Amino acid sequence: MMFVVKSGIIICKYRKSNVTSGTWYALDIDIYDGNISCSIDDTEIFNVTDTTFSMGKAGLYCWANQSSYWDNFCIKRIFYLETPQNVTISVIADSVHISWDTVPGATSYKVYSDSDPYGTFEIVEWEGTATSWSESANTKKFYYMTALN
Repeated sequence: MMFVVKSGIIICKYRKSNVTSGTWYALDIDIYDGNISCSIDDTEIFNVTDTTFSMGKAGLYCWANQSSYWDNFCIKRIFYLETPQNVTISVIADSVHISWDTVPGATSYKVYSDSDPYGTFEIVEWEGTATSWSESANTKKFYYMTALN
């Protein structure tokens, strides 16, 4: 059974009644900007908002079965970075030049391209730490860039 508690009041409770002994289950708990979602084997079991705490500790405990244990438990701090701002694009001679402002917390950037402005942008043109990039302007392309950490 899982609980989400706010100010001593249970705001979400879940019990998976068809748990099979000796079976592994993947439990994912994602917390971002006060939103808490929990999934078991990629099936979301709850999604609530609680902005009571902006930081703290995480722990897992099983009180119903003392022989249960958690394996491969880890906590990852994931940074959600802003989109690069003040993007400029220019064509000089036969080259296209793209530049953007530094994104706080970014360690690198990726530039994607597609021939269709509504395409999938699966082609990675460049990845690096600079805030500008150039290539030969021999075909019509649309660009998309992301900040990474």
